[in-house]
Amino acid sequence: MTTVSVREFSYNPSAMFARAEKGETIEITRHGKVIATLVPGRQKKRSRVEELEASGALRRSGKTLADLATFTRIKLPEGAPDPLQLLLEDRYSESDWERDFREELEATKGKSTGETAP
Repeated sequence: MTTVSVREFSYNPSAMFARAEKGETIEITRHGKVIATLVPGRQKKRSRVEELEASGALRRSGKTLADLATFTRIKLPEGAPDPLQLLLEDRYSESDWERDFREELEATKGKSTGETAP
């Protein structure tokens, strides 16, 4: 944190703002007493999607709702399972490694507390 007098601040306020913009906090004093603090502005918090896009891990297709009519529609045979339901079941079902990890963790926790696993 930097301390400057009102006089020093008034000579070149744009330089002080530039320093704050770079992340520096500046205390402004009058007769040795702090009368104001210039702090960096808060950055708008980016959403997770924006962070992934910025890192290059995600790339949007560029399609919009207006393009919805151009998507290929597939008619499912009578009695076929709902694809969305299958996707959700697959996505939220516990995989083998997750089950093994959970069981190992529970067994370890039981040993540390003196409990026995069923």
